[in-house]
Amino acid sequence: MSSKSLIQKAVRNTRWISGKALKDRLFIWLFNHLVYPQIWEDPEPDMDALELDSNSKLLTISSGGCNVLNYLCREPESITAVDLNATHLALLKLKICAIKNLPDHESFFQFFGNANLPENRFLYEKYLQPNLDRLSRNYWESRHTPMGRKRYLYFTSGFYKQGLLGRFIGANLWVTQRFGIETTQILSAQSLEEQATIFDKKIAPFFRKKLVQFLSNRTVVMYPLGIPASQFQHLQGISNGQIHEIMLQRIRNMACSFPISENYFAWQAFKREYDWEKRKAIPAYLKKENFEILRKNVEKISIMHCSLTDCLEQVPKESLNSFVFLDALDWMNSTQLENLWRQVDRTSTPEAKVVFRTTSGYSPLDVQLSEEMLKEWQTCPKTNLSFLAKDRSAVYGGFHLYEKVSLRTSSSETSSLVETKAPRDMETVPLGN
Repeated sequence: MSSKSLIQKAVRNTRWISGKALKDRLFIWLFNHLVYPQIWEDPEPDMDALELDSNSKLLTISSGGCNVLNYLCREPESITAVDLNATHLALLKLKICAIKNLPDHESFFQFFGNANLPENRFLYEKYLQPNLDRLSRNYWESRHTPMGRKRYLYFTSGFYKQGLLGRFIGANLWVTQRFGIETTQILSAQSLEEQATIFDKKIAPFFRKKLVQFLSNRTVVMYPLGIPASQFQHLQGISNGQIHEIMLQRIRNMACSFPISENYFAWQAFKREYDWEKRKAIPAYLKKENFEILRKNVEKISIMHCSLTDCLEQVPKESLNSFVFLDALDWMNSTQLENLWRQVDRTSTPEAKVVFRTTSGYSPLDVQLSEEMLKEWQTCPKTNLSFLAKDRSAVYGGFHLYEKVSLRTSSSETSSLVETKAPRDMETVPLGN
């Protein structure tokens, strides 16, 4: 099945004549291209919540592929990477090919860490081109536009400026510069206090502009962020039409709650690149100490181009113990969510754990699934909040960890894990994180 068909099946969950369905059609067209040159869920809370180790058998959404490789640094038993978008899988396959075939860590970092050097053309042509699978090679050697350059040349001029998200961030940076705001200044801050001062004085006023307030409440403006209409409705519900306030609060959290010298999400947000000089604000998979670990374990990755539910239908019973769903549950209606969870129930081992994020902060499992479907699963709001607080990207309102528990466990033993049902009136949800 094509990426377009898979995305259409996942996103178009309302009648075709509805306003949402028309917006979904545009999103489907946009999402059938490179969206995320870098994934925007922090892998560290995921790995800690799942207690990822050599016994972990993980299923995850691939997206840009960086978190698949970040998880691989923990040397799990296996990783199955799934995505609706074949472009994202082509990026993951390019990274896997580079791990196997580039001569050393320095060339690997040059290609994906710098991602903006003319020499990367020769690395591709000498080491990657002969070893890529046919479909991935066809993608990277095709052109985005008839008169454009081949896609692998993105890595010679700034790969992280590409894709829907890269271009969206670039457009925002261009607009902020027109208002006299230089966002890169915060990247040289020496303390959390200095970060907060620079943000509040230099960056926060941008979100008070009437133009920003107007655009942030337009559904299609959020599409380059990979936010479909269903997820945008969650934002509207919790913001009372003040989505710019949520954006401000969450971006401030990303910029001010973690040392900027180590937060590669902030570097991508404010400069669209990593700190390739000091090499501190970079993902784990790009660090020198992890390169040989990746080479040793890269064959543990398997890749599937399909939906999560379709993938799980092909998986044997009780064969997975770790699941990362990113924000996919925000996309789903009740029927889609029920179908997915039945397969999670079937394929998960007795000690399995599931991690996902939500825009609103509330879990759609508690809102859309019956108590019967969740009888073997428990979650703890206090624990969830603690993991959310560690997420350096800070773009979501909720982090959710569900753990499978034995039906033989007494209610007194599991009561501390039970999360209160979320109200269906999503307007009661507090703003931000």
